[in-house]
Amino acid sequence: MPEAEQLGGSLRYAGCKQQTANSKQQTASSKQQTAKSKEQRAKSKEQRAKSKEQRAKSKQQAAKSKQQNVKCEGDGAG
Repeated sequence: MPEAEQLGGSLRYAGCKQQTANSKQQTASSKQQTAKSKEQRAKSKEQRAKSKEQRAKSKQQAAKSKQQNVKCEGDGAG
């Protein structure tokens, strides 16, 4: 009987080890997922910054064009 108990204990221990391994694997997977999410958020932030910059440039360009048109009209009147 003690042999069977010993075997049962070993199996339980092995099961426990397996569970721990699975748990560690899950934790690693979660960390990887978190890292990917952070990277994704950083990329999005960068993209938004670029878009904002682009819009600012466009506004500036439009203002310059308007100024140019006003100058041309002013020259024509003279």
